Amino acid sequence: LKEHAPPGAVTVTGTKGKSTTSALIAATLSAAGHSAHAFGNMGEPPLRAHLPTVAHPVVELSSYMMHDLPETDHLHVVTCLFEDHLDWHGGKAAYHAAKLRPFERTAPAPGIAPRDVIQRYQLPPSVRAIEDIVTDNEASLSIGAQTIETGPVENGFGRGPLRQALRTAAAVAVQFMDSSEATKAASTAALTFKGLPSRQEFVPSTDGRTWVDDSLATIPEAAIAAASRWEGTPLVLVLGGADRGINYEPLLQFLRMNTDLQAVGYGPAAERMGEHLELVETLEEALNTAAERCPRGGLILFAPAAPSSPPHRNYKDRSETFRSYAQASR
Repeated sequence: LKEHAPPGAVTVTGTKGKSTTSALIAATLSAAGHSAHAFGNMGEPPLRAHLPTVAHPVVELSSYMMHDLPETDHLHVVTCLFEDHLDWHGGKAAYHAAKLRPFERTAPAPGIAPRDVIQRYQLPPSVRAIEDIVTDNEASLSIGAQTIETGPVENGFGRGPLRQALRTAAAVAVQFMDSSEATKAASTAALTFKGLPSRQEFVPSTDGRTWVDDSLATIPEAAIAAASRWEGTPLVLVLGGADRGINYEPLLQFLRMNTDLQAVGYGPAAERMGEHLELVETLEEALNTAAERCPRGGLILFAPAAPSSPPHRNYKDRSETFRSYAQASR
């Protein structure tokens, strides 16, 4: 980034939403005719020869990468800040500090972040609030008086994490073009975006239920956001995995308030969640139980609120388990 990235580079970090937001930023810029490409965990490593030839490389950065990020002047985007990777950073304060490094320098980088992050950490004036650029009145997303077309409900931009990612992408677009062009480009991105694997991904099944793989929803807030998207639909939420010591009270409060939602959990994290979920031993048992509890026409959502634990090596491994059960369910 220090030696090769052009002035139009954009870095994206945050506890959740990095990959989808990065992909939507690149899609929005591309829709307006700009040269843009997304790099990161969605499958494209940033250390590629063509990165310097793209006017707007959009680079997703983890907190580990942010820990060593050199001083650069490009636009830095923060999606949200919750608890994660506390074992590696040594605590929440150090983890958040890594995410915000570009704003703590003598000459802070320009940036975009949620207003609550800006206020909580008293970020410098170089950081603009997403909410001040793109308004959301629930009925519509707007840049000034112009409305972003979010497409049909099934595209997922009506509420929840995808809507926030699109809002952020539109806010970034305004930094490189006028508001009218940004509105049109964001609308095009919303209509054509196909989503990313294991991020609220619909898995084909013939059993009369909808199966959604959101296995990268590894913190409570991500699971809550995913479940909230399907308010009013009979829903069984599958939770569990490794226990990193994260505070699960927000998720437990969500489950207490949504008594029509059923939850099944497995593994060390689910054992600590305890209350308001049906506890089983393995992911396979959890999926069998979810299928038994979910009526035809309902939805089974794998948003575990925890990272992978043995015998699953990583999110791809347990995503494959989920996909196999969905496709085999009758």
